[in-house]
Amino acid sequence: MKKNVLNPQQDRVHKIVENLRSQIILTIDKIGDDFDSLFSLNPYSLGYIYGFCNGSFVF
Repeated sequence: MKKNVLNPQQDRVHKIVENLRSQIILTIDKIGDDFDSLFSLNPYSLGYIYGFCNGSFVF
């Protein structure tokens, strides 16, 4: 049974894709942290966004 072996070109592309994927995940985590700190600083921001989503502003 022949093992599926990537040639060097495919292997390099695979590594680049994996690296990009981990970078994107880290970036999304960072954005999430930024949003969390933004909302924790202002207790009204969640109500404000909730009101905005419902078409009415809540202050």
